[in-house]
Amino acid sequence: MKSKLLLAFGIACTILYAQDENEKSIPKSDFKGVPNVVEKRQSQLQQRQELIEIAPTGGGKITLPTPVGSSSSLRWLGANNSSSIAYRTGITGVGLTNPPTDTKLYVKANNLKVGIVSEVSHTQDYKFGILSAVNRPNTKAFSVLLKQGSNYVDKFAVMGDGRAFATEFEVRTTIFPDYVFDESYDLISIDNLKRFIDENHHLPNVPKAEKVISEGQKIGELQRMQFEKIEELTLYIIELNEKIKKLNKEVQELKKETK
Repeated sequence: MKSKLLLAFGIACTILYAQDENEKSIPKSDFKGVPNVVEKRQSQLQQRQELIEIAPTGGGKITLPTPVGSSSSLRWLGANNSSSIAYRTGITGVGLTNPPTDTKLYVKANNLKVGIVSEVSHTQDYKFGILSAVNRPNTKAFSVLLKQGSNYVDKFAVMGDGRAFATEFEVRTTIFPDYVFDESYDLISIDNLKRFIDENHHLPNVPKAEKVISEGQKIGELQRMQFEKIEELTLYIIELNEKIKKLNKEVQELKKETK
């Protein structure tokens, strides 16, 4: 019995900490970045005049060849600067000239607080702040690369099919199962535990498999439940060990009496 419980304890710990040997590492990117280049105002003006159009809300298209703005920035104005849509075809680079030809929009910012901001307000749930729509399961819908020297190393990726690759996850929780070791904790007896499992086919305080599969499970709550069961197993092992020591003592005393 003791060896079986020890084995169960080891399996529980392994489930929590071990990684699947077949699990792939973060797929590597071939991103190299671009050198720092100061964009010339003349080439910027020429490029925007050729490739930017304004589409009025009333329909049709008009070309707006002249940008307006201060000496430090350029902006394009539609009707009332709000009701028209500014767009351009081709490749766009912000903060650099000659952006990579394999990138539709490239923003390069140096010594700024933020590179890109998406600030939106919705009156309904499940709208979008940033949307990445892809057509392949192995497309990196979202990716984070860390520059190390002259190379960029993949650190985080969300794939088109919902898989996520990361070097580490840190989950914050407001409760952790050390309460199991409190004297007031009501530890179910092993006999009652067996009865519960026979009737319900899952552990106490753990949701059924069907519910987890259909609704999902929060990582922090899942870890809390796992540690709760690990600590309960620890108490069961201690309890059984005390019983085993007591039985061994009685056996030794019986042996002495029979000599």
